Formats: sequence, structure tokens, C-alpha cells
Amino acid sequence: MRTLADRAKHAAGRMLERYATAAARVVPRDALVAVGTFDFRESRISLTGSDSERPTGPDVAHLAPDVTVTVNQSLGEALIERAGISRDGEDRWVDGEGRRTSTISEALIWALVLIAEGD
Repeated sequence: MRTLADRAKHAAGRMLERYATAAARVVPRDALVAVGTFDFRESRISLTGSDSERPTGPDVAHLAPDVTVTVNQSLGEALIERAGISRDGEDRWVDGEGRRTSTISEALIWALVLIAEGD
């Protein structure tokens, strides 16, 4: 996943499939501010409304532009281990909340988020 639209498509697909994830949150409808729409087929984000050009709350105030970094396998595994994510007996990565993945890239994303939240 390289772009925000790639991530949105990935998240939308998981939502449509009701994929079990700790990333889903239940919030009151009146706490939401619509800033755009996502076209799943086209993988396109369309900004709509007056609030779409700026962050809308404290949860998005910390966002930074996308950064691309190359991480070798040993560094990736060290970061994953530092975050407390381990391998199960079926060669999958498992985090503290019980999420499982077979891809090191997803485990690394989880690890980076956990490490960042801990700082």
C-alpha cells in the first residue's frame, strides 16, 4: 500500500467483509464529520464539503505526509519483537490483542503503530 487511497481501499474491503480488527471503532453519529467519499471500484477519494481541506479534530492533528522507507528483514523483525508481536505455531504473527497476520509487512505496520503510541 503506497497511497492513502490504497489504505482506504484496504480498510473498506475489510469493513465490507466484516473482518475482525481492533482498528474499528464505534462512535456516536453526531461525532462524525463527513469530509469526503471513497469510490471502491476506482480507488478514488473525493473531498466534499467545507471541512475537507483541513484536519477536523484532535485525532487527525498529528498526521504527517506519507513517508516511504526501505526496511530490511532483520530490522523489521527487531521492530516487531520490540512491539511485543510474536509468531504462533502456524507461522503467523500475533499481537497482544489477538490479531493475526501471515505477512511480515502487516505485522511491521502494527509494530510501528504500537511503538509510536508508546512514545
